[in-house]
Amino acid sequence: MHVERPSILCFCLLLNLTLFAQTTPPMDSYIRTQLGSDSRLYNGREYIRNGTPAKGFPYFEWDSLRPGFLNYDGISYNIPLEYDLAQDQLVIRNYADNILISIVAEKTSLFSIGPFHFRYFGSGTDHLQDPGFYQELFTGSRVTLLARRHKNLVFPSTNDEQPKYVGINTFFLLLDGSSYKISSEKELLDVLSDRKEELKKYIRKSHLSFKHHLEGSLTQTIAYYQQLKS
Repeated sequence: MHVERPSILCFCLLLNLTLFAQTTPPMDSYIRTQLGSDSRLYNGREYIRNGTPAKGFPYFEWDSLRPGFLNYDGISYNIPLEYDLAQDQLVIRNYADNILISIVAEKTSLFSIGPFHFRYFGSGTDHLQDPGFYQELFTGSRVTLLARRHKNLVFPSTNDEQPKYVGINTFFLLLDGSSYKISSEKELLDVLSDRKEELKKYIRKSHLSFKHHLEGSLTQTIAYYQQLKS
């Protein structure tokens, strides 16, 4: 009897560990070991995906959580993220990895998904009237270019077509403590009037088209303006 007890005990321990492994949801090892279930990160609310069949998706770039970086309530995390542009919500998995939650936007100072960087601006910050997440397209010592991303779910007039998500991008220039909504070459040059002629020459030489490639043209021109002011 004394010889068999250790074998029985080992078998029971092995069985318990196996059952625990089968019932415990998979979770990123960093999150489970470094954050803990009581982390202030998990104080959001449950996020439910929109179940309406539609062309496209409401998220930024990818229709799934992607590796990201997040500064939340003063703490930095490396964690999978998904950004819902239709609801302006940043989405993560909960600690148990069995539901999605949207975290509190006001506690999110910045986040990145892949190479794309976003900052949260509160109401009235830098004279931006619409609080929320803005993508940083260019940041210099004098000037910053931001993009406010949004998607609308548009329903067709007939039942023959599916609804579809349509992206809307609005661009803002931060300069000397003020913000300017920019949607054309003229509006940009009016704001950067101290270097207007030099910028016009650069735009012609670089064959920039604000009508067909607004975002890229804005970014290149503003980067050149920063270079002139350095």
